[in-house]
Amino acid sequence: MNSGYTEPSKARSSIASPSSSASSSSASNEPIKAGYLSKYNRGKWNAKRKWRQRWFVLENGVLMFFKSAPSAKSKKKAVPRDVFALGPSSKLTFPKDELPSITPSPFCFAVTASDSAKRILLCASSQQEFREWTALISATINPEAPPVVPPTPVYAMEQLQEYDNVMPPTSPMSPARSTLESPTVAIGACLVLNPLMVLHFDLLVTAIVLLAALWCLSFLLTHRP
Repeated sequence: MNSGYTEPSKARSSIASPSSSASSSSASNEPIKAGYLSKYNRGKWNAKRKWRQRWFVLENGVLMFFKSAPSAKSKKKAVPRDVFALGPSSKLTFPKDELPSITPSPFCFAVTASDSAKRILLCASSQQEFREWTALISATINPEAPPVVPPTPVYAMEQLQEYDNVMPPTSPMSPARSTLESPTVAIGACLVLNPLMVLHFDLLVTAIVLLAALWCLSFLLTHRP
């Protein structure tokens, strides 16, 4: 993911390998990684095709998910909704064309189980979570392979550009707005909204006309031969 990603050598050192994580998790009974991811539900009906947050756990070479995080008060071990066995025949991909029109975030990836019969589409909530999940899943599938470097989610920038293109420009001032804010229209609106102002204006004009007429009459009388 552009400059946000560390170098492959550093990425491997910053994230525990499956073998070391598995040994430490077996000793402490903790999974390699666990957390919430958005899972796309591929239902037969459009109403059921939506993203849902589920609690995912990666441990012992399998990726499983639950409806929610386990409760500390619960004494019973929760049963996973589904389990995806990871092995050399599994695949970690970063689909773009097959993504739904709306995604929770641009950090999406797909996991195909070892038997190739099950495939799940997931989205992480942040770039950091995206990097950690994909690196650990890739290392679980093939520990000998180099660390995976996910591609930059270009389609997210495309969505932002499309949004910017839809928004109307803020400048220059539109003709309709400039017309409404012109002084002539403002004065006209005031005259219409205030009848007293119209009356005062008429009286002023009448007074000016009378003064002009008196001045003309005085001038004619003064200069009469």
